[in-house]
Amino acid sequence: MKKAGFLPPAIWSFDIPSGQATRLTAKKSYASDSCWLNDSEFLIVDADKKGKKSSICRALITGGTPRLIVK
Repeated sequence: MKKAGFLPPAIWSFDIPSGQATRLTAKKSYASDSCWLNDSEFLIVDADKKGKKSSICRALITGGTPRLIVK
């Protein structure tokens, strides 16, 4: 019997008029609990795969590499 796969938690943006969803966090990231700072930035909590080590990062909605704030 094969194990069912799962996708790690992620942060998404959804544009209502176009119906377009955009993933804001990396595919291998275990991101959750986001908090918007202003129109172009947000904070995310990113944990390791076991959920034991967490960090807080600041990221741009437009993309790029999130910047570590607290480890």
